Amino acid sequence: MRDTASETPALPYQDATASVFSLIGLPCVHRWLDSMQATGECLVMRLSKAQTETIVTIIRQRLGCDAQVQVFGSMTNDRARGGDVDLLVSSPKRVDLTERARIGLMLEQALGLPVDLVFVEEGKPLGSFERLAAAQSEPLAHVP
Repeated sequence: MRDTASETPALPYQDATASVFSLIGLPCVHRWLDSMQATGECLVMRLSKAQTETIVTIIRQRLGCDAQVQVFGSMTNDRARGGDVDLLVSSPKRVDLTERARIGLMLEQALGLPVDLVFVEEGKPLGSFERLAAAQSEPLAHVP
């Protein structure tokens, strides 16, 4: 007989992660996941490996393999509790408002957490808030 009291309940993002991975086959996501698995590292301690994989998969699915993701705010502080997921997303192309909203909704539904997104277009000057976010952010994923 199984001891169900010691089993960890499934988190909201786990089913969504499996669904997203089954729907897409982006080579860049698979390369990134392989490198994460090989090193066993997760750069941001308050985000689990599954959450990190979900974020990267959704961003890369919507914006392509050249998009980069960094996390800032309370998720970079191991001593903090609660809060939302603040992401700085860098893309070589401009991301319109509809796509930004779609990405935000997908991330919130998959993670089961509130998500704040800051988008920057590579090569364009950063505003003051974007500079602050970039200065305080940590890379979430980088695919060579």
